[in-house]
Amino acid sequence: MPEPHDFVAPDPFEPEEHDCSAHGDALDALDALDALRIEQFARMRRSAYRSRSYAIIAGGACVGIALQLGWLVVRGARTSDWGPKTIAFVVMIPVLITAAGWFARRAFALHREASQPSLPEPPSPPDFSTLGDGTQQVKHLEDLQ
Repeated sequence: MPEPHDFVAPDPFEPEEHDCSAHGDALDALDALDALRIEQFARMRRSAYRSRSYAIIAGGACVGIALQLGWLVVRGARTSDWGPKTIAFVVMIPVLITAAGWFARRAFALHREASQPSLPEPPSPPDFSTLGDGTQQVKHLEDLQ
């Protein structure tokens, strides 16, 4: 246990411990399951955003390296230096462009996954005809007086 005067920043990735008795009554099992499900959806969405960012960075790196290798091939061709190094650069350029395309497709797939709503559309629209307009609350308050 840290000293009272020591500042300790909470770990954002550690689940917080909640003392339900401090609130007066415990959460029932359904509420706890709903909270866990919401946390799971949030974690999955953050994971998809993070993975999408990694895919974008990796694709950009592949394109940048391919451009650099292309420049080195052009320089080698100008000096008539077609050694094994220049040949290897020529072979690596299409590989890197293909990898960049794969990372781009992966980034788009992860973007679609992260953009999906967590709940599917209901099969039929909700029926609000059974709901009151609130006037019964006024009548109930008048009956109490």
